[in-house]
Amino acid sequence: MNTRIRRLGLALVLCYVAAFAMLNYVQVFRAESLNEHLREFRAKRAELAADPGIVDAVLADGANRAREAAAATMDEVRKAMHI
Repeated sequence: MNTRIRRLGLALVLCYVAAFAMLNYVQVFRAESLNEHLREFRAKRAELAADPGIVDAVLADGANRAREAAAATMDEVRKAMHI
């Protein structure tokens, strides 16, 4: 019983060390490639944050489209149910 607990403890410590090593590897060696990959998304987010009116307009347009689609669906439902 004691041996099993020790093995489990050792396995958990090794998993922790492996996760810590991988995290450091990503931070040190892969940071630039990750930043390069995210640069485009960050630029778009900054653009949208600078003008919140764009986001509001897109949301309003989407709401109008959804409302029209829902109205058409409800018309079909009412027709099918003879209401």
